[in-house]
Amino acid sequence: MSILATFSSLQYAPRLTRYFTTPCCRNTRSDPESLANSVLAVDDGCERLGSTAAHTKSASYSNWRIDGKVFHLSFTVPLPESARFNQPGELQPPNESVEDSLATHLPVSAGGRNCPLFARPKPLAATAQFRRFVMSFNCSTEADIVLRSSAFFELMPSQVSLAQIQTSDGTVMWQLFTKDKQSVPFCLDLC
Repeated sequence: MSILATFSSLQYAPRLTRYFTTPCCRNTRSDPESLANSVLAVDDGCERLGSTAAHTKSASYSNWRIDGKVFHLSFTVPLPESARFNQPGELQPPNESVEDSLATHLPVSAGGRNCPLFARPKPLAATAQFRRFVMSFNCSTEADIVLRSSAFFELMPSQVSLAQIQTSDGTVMWQLFTKDKQSVPFCLDLC
């Protein structure tokens, strides 16, 4: 079973209320069970996701691949979510509408400055129920990196975005972006 299918099958049950927020924590296991345990845990009196648990399956998925000062991002969104950009009479919005939104809502910054896009968002093949876009950033430094994901939150505040972050040495980390947690400081060396 894929990680995407495993996360989707959780359906944001109301008792799943704590999410992974330690940006430099290493999780080198990539099996679905490890992912689910790293991202969500059973309620133990900690901070609640609030409205995230009230909506069913409003999610997006991203893979951030870091290669030195270059960040490659693959962003996958279910068709019902991308349809929120529709104009009257459209089944799905044109790629350009989604691309423009992603370029605005998925920035990377380093050293307190936004990293420029060197490859604008472009569509890639995905499964029949998803749309996928890739883009790349070129940062001037590896210091004080902040990853941001605010895509779709203005259209669906209860949405969550599951991010896999992979460094050039193969280390894999997970982050859950929500309306209330749209950015994460990130470090490339051990914290």
